[in-house]
Amino acid sequence: MADIYGTTNKIMNSIKIVYNNLKKNYLNAGKDILFETNLKRLQEFFNLDSNEVALFCLIIVEYFRIDEVPVNIGILSNQLETNPLRILEFYDEFQSLEEKGFIYSDSRKKEKSLSKYYRVSEDVVNAILKEDRNLLDKATRIKDRNLTYSEDIQEKTLYYPKEIEGEISKLYEYLEKDNLEAIQSRLVEKAMPKGVCIMLYGKPGTGKTETVYQLAKKTGRAIFHVDIGKTVSQWMGGTVNNLKQVFEKYEQLCKQLKSRGEEIPILLFNEADALFGKRIEPPTQGSEINENHIQSFLLDSIEKQEGIIIATTNLAGNFDEAFERRFLFKIKFEQPNLEIKKKIWKNKVSWLRKDSVEEFASCYDFSGAEIENVVRKATMNEVLTGKRSSIKEIKDYCETEKIEKNNRMRIGFGC
Repeated sequence: MADIYGTTNKIMNSIKIVYNNLKKNYLNAGKDILFETNLKRLQEFFNLDSNEVALFCLIIVEYFRIDEVPVNIGILSNQLETNPLRILEFYDEFQSLEEKGFIYSDSRKKEKSLSKYYRVSEDVVNAILKEDRNLLDKATRIKDRNLTYSEDIQEKTLYYPKEIEGEISKLYEYLEKDNLEAIQSRLVEKAMPKGVCIMLYGKPGTGKTETVYQLAKKTGRAIFHVDIGKTVSQWMGGTVNNLKQVFEKYEQLCKQLKSRGEEIPILLFNEADALFGKRIEPPTQGSEINENHIQSFLLDSIEKQEGIIIATTNLAGNFDEAFERRFLFKIKFEQPNLEIKKKIWKNKVSWLRKDSVEEFASCYDFSGAEIENVVRKATMNEVLTGKRSSIKEIKDYCETEKIEKNNRMRIGFGC
């Protein structure tokens, strides 16, 4: 890593000034204009409070004092010539800096420990050296493989039949930051649950999951994905324990993102039918008792949550009737009609003539996802051949899209 001591920029100079002042005054901030000016500069750059900034200055200077050696409370107290208990007073700030991605520890211990070692994030250091606030935002955002940020979602144009177009538009409005906050405040005033639960159901490939992504994109929200495969357990009580962790993690993410001034995320149960089911009355076997426990836990957790839950499913009919009351919005996605298919074809393959658009939309009973599959294959072929796919080639891709006899795909007269 670059020599941070040899770097002279406003941020590094401010870090050194704050550090020296704190060390000189045994962690009691010296009241001088120079200290206060530089502390304020760091607060604005890092978007941290004064105590968090103070602790980060102590950690980063000591971390680089001897070749990036991890620091702990004991090392800091020795270098600063103060009692370890004085450093321990910053315990909440240690946790906060770790949660916000400025520092990290190899230990998973949560208790107050003198032996817990901390390192400074290399990406954070790089942002400091370049004085780049955008780099810092990327470096400190919460990293979780199940978390997708809105800026990482590609914006797409989706087409809906008139029957649900208005409902989808309303969802965009409800989930806008200012609107949602006002709505939730009003619901709390009226002693109603403030959580927003949405079920998108219908045939595969009709745009349910992509709708969730576009909702997140346009409202600036991250998506926290529930890994269904890892959540469902074969062991008695295992699935419920895993679900507890999911809801606890989601609640933590809501608090963390909100504290950063970001929108609360969407909790997404994609292909929810693998988890959501019907309770069996009366249960007669251990497996049935376990299944009822799972459904009861889900029903209770969904009712109590205060964020945004969206579930997508192809098999809503398999859900317990009690879920209908928990989901405030229930929107059914159908196979696209002729007009929608024409719009999708034209959007995906802009050079198609009107008669070709009409032919593809009329002759092939495809969902939006299946049309995209055809276009993807055509695009791959274009890369290999260096030329645009022909109408005949696109027809060939259409003929092989479904895993069934070709004559079952064609629906239009004369196709």
